[in-house]
Amino acid sequence: RLGAESAASTPLKQVTMRKEKFDATQKFKDDRGKQKEVLNLVVVGHVDSGKSTLMGHLLFKLGNVSQKIMHKYEKESKKVGKQSFMYAWVLDETEEERERGITMDVGTNKFETE
Repeated sequence: RLGAESAASTPLKQVTMRKEKFDATQKFKDDRGKQKEVLNLVVVGHVDSGKSTLMGHLLFKLGNVSQKIMHKYEKESKKVGKQSFMYAWVLDETEEERERGITMDVGTNKFETE
């Protein structure tokens, strides 16, 4: 009781309710304009779980890797008996990574969609 008298009271705020309907989707579009949404992807997984293959395939499907390059990787990987690695080779660019069949570097890649 002694401390309660010396404590300052918090003033109450007046709350006003909206009378019109609020369209959150439209508000988001209005605020964003024509800007694209940004999506950051982090791929995590056990060794040999296909992380590089997944991302290489995604980059190919999005058009960031040409058919010509993929054909080259397909031929090269087939020649060394590692055809299943053709998409991983989009990201695994060093000779050592390709020989050992593992990614030894952290990679970042930027792509844009329509």
